[in-house]
Amino acid sequence: MKRYLKLLQGICSNEKPARGPFFCSISLTQRCNSNCTGCRFHSNKAVRLPGAGQDIAFDIVDNLLRELHAMDTSTLLLSGEGEPLLHPRIFDITRRAKELRFNTTILTNGKLLNERSINTCIDQKVDTLQVSLWAATPQTYIRQYPGADTEDLHTVLAALKKIAALKKARRSLRPRVNLHCPINRNNYREVAQLARLAHELGCQKISFAPLVTYHGRFASDALTPQETTALITELKRLRNELAAEKLANNIPLVLLQYRVTKENGWRVPCYIGWYHTRVLADGTVVPCSRCSIPLGNLRKDDFTSIWHAEPYRNFRKKTSAKAFADILEKTSDCNHCCFAENNLRVERAFRYVRPFLSKYQAR
Repeated sequence: MKRYLKLLQGICSNEKPARGPFFCSISLTQRCNSNCTGCRFHSNKAVRLPGAGQDIAFDIVDNLLRELHAMDTSTLLLSGEGEPLLHPRIFDITRRAKELRFNTTILTNGKLLNERSINTCIDQKVDTLQVSLWAATPQTYIRQYPGADTEDLHTVLAALKKIAALKKARRSLRPRVNLHCPINRNNYREVAQLARLAHELGCQKISFAPLVTYHGRFASDALTPQETTALITELKRLRNELAAEKLANNIPLVLLQYRVTKENGWRVPCYIGWYHTRVLADGTVVPCSRCSIPLGNLRKDDFTSIWHAEPYRNFRKKTSAKAFADILEKTSDCNHCCFAENNLRVERAFRYVRPFLSKYQAR
């Protein structure tokens, strides 16, 4: 409770946080061994990164983890502008994270998960492996990963089986496995098949995510209004089915995400600048994966200084407005926000404080 009161205390100031972020996402590398059709970094519609191919330096990550630990950050998401398992020191990073007692998740496409890497995750007690998969069938896989071989699909499915087998043999509950499935026009009819795969392969959770078009760049893969309606109907049906199977899922969040669009008049303020941060492979600090506003760089400054500095404070001021999406339109794509549930939760708590704060500030 104290952590949340600190969060609200900072929000009341309108710019100065009273605590560090709850979550931190770290992009470990710009290199990838896949070309997912909706990826803004490596698909055929991607805008190539400057200096593409960089790995974040271990010393930068190590210093960051120490700072975050001191700031009471609890959750670490190891992702990438590429495939995190390609980072040469990925397991030095996870070992350090677990030494500092972070709840640690690795986001991966699963192609590099073999017996050795899986056993390392079990040894280190990595909390979650989130394995991204855009297809349930070989036919859809070819469409979702242009130029790929269907053997890659079998590699990922075999890796998921291997994780379940090794965890059972070693009597380990960790890592939990979340099969993560972004949704576009190619695969929206396969959500039930993907859920069955997750259940059959021993995953503990399945999650879905609406396609992000990044200002229209991937619009040709987005669902039509009619397809969206059909998907929502299927997700509501699937939610009841998964509850019976006791397979964890994020369907309530996905249903909320489909409401979070400018066209739908979504006007909940964004509180991301108070509870989350993202570090890119080149050391740049940004608010989240959807927002490209640079707030500092760990090659020049320590994270604590960046978190409290003017650029971050100005960002928090801007996003406190209900029309923040209009203000950030050129630098962010907030449609289907993956933090919508968190923002709504904070707003529901803060709305009771806001009237008293307004009266106090008016004095």
